[in-house]
Amino acid sequence: MSENHQSVEGMTIGEASANRLELEFAAAAIHKRGAKVWRSGWPDFLVYLPELGHVAVEVKSPNDQIRPNQAKMFAALESAGLKVYIWEPTFADKLIPWRKHDARRAQMASERRVAALAPLIAQLDAARTVKDKQRAANRLAWAAGRHQRKRSRDQ
Repeated sequence: MSENHQSVEGMTIGEASANRLELEFAAAAIHKRGAKVWRSGWPDFLVYLPELGHVAVEVKSPNDQIRPNQAKMFAALESAGLKVYIWEPTFADKLIPWRKHDARRAQMASERRVAALAPLIAQLDAARTVKDKQRAANRLAWAAGRHQRKRSRDQ
């Protein structure tokens, strides 16, 4: 069997050897030069876009968040002059600067909550009798409260 196909503790011998060398380098850089070495939190892609130049792109699912080690890495990359963006399918193919990602996600969630309540608001507006208005108002209050409870549970 070739060196790249033999398994040692879940990784091939080639991977284990490379990993050992990488750790050796990191230890030497920290010990001998006082360097700060990051091994995690790197963005998923380094991309060249004609309108932006070289940028780093982190791909996130709609339910995923930026982890603390990623935030540190992104800040370090930014301080070195590399812009970092987040892409997720719900952003309609837009790249969002990583520092605005959480704010954009919150705005989208708020827009979804308002859209979910719109039919109930229309029912309230269309109600003719006091009893119908009261029922529609109760349904709207219940739905708004449900959205508020879900929001506080998610935070």
